Amino acid sequence: AIMDLSGRALLGAFEVDLHGLDLLLRARKIQTVVVAGTATNVAIDSSVRDALQLGYETILLEDCCCSSDPSFHEAAMKTLRVLTSWVATADEFLARLGSA
Repeated sequence: AIMDLSGRALLGAFEVDLHGLDLLLRARKIQTVVVAGTATNVAIDSSVRDALQLGYETILLEDCCCSSDPSFHEAAMKTLRVLTSWVATADEFLARLGSA
C-alpha cells in the first residue's frame, strides 16, 4: 500500500497529492510516468487515472503489476488498456528505452 506520513493507506500515488509527487515531477519537467506495482485493480488503477487527469503521459508495465486474484488484474487491465498512453511489458519498455 501507499502510505502517507501519518501511516494512512492511500489509493494511489497522486491521491490529493499528499506526497507532493505532482509538484516534484513538474519541477523536474517530467511529462511521462511509468507505472508498476501491486493491486492493479486499486493502487495501479488509481495512480494511472490520477496521472492522466493531471496531464501526464502514462506507460503501464503490465507484467510488473498484479492483484490478489488474477481475475482482478485482468478486469482492471481491460479498462487501463483504453485509458493508458501505452501498455507494455518490461522487455518492450526497456527495448524502446534503449533505442531512444
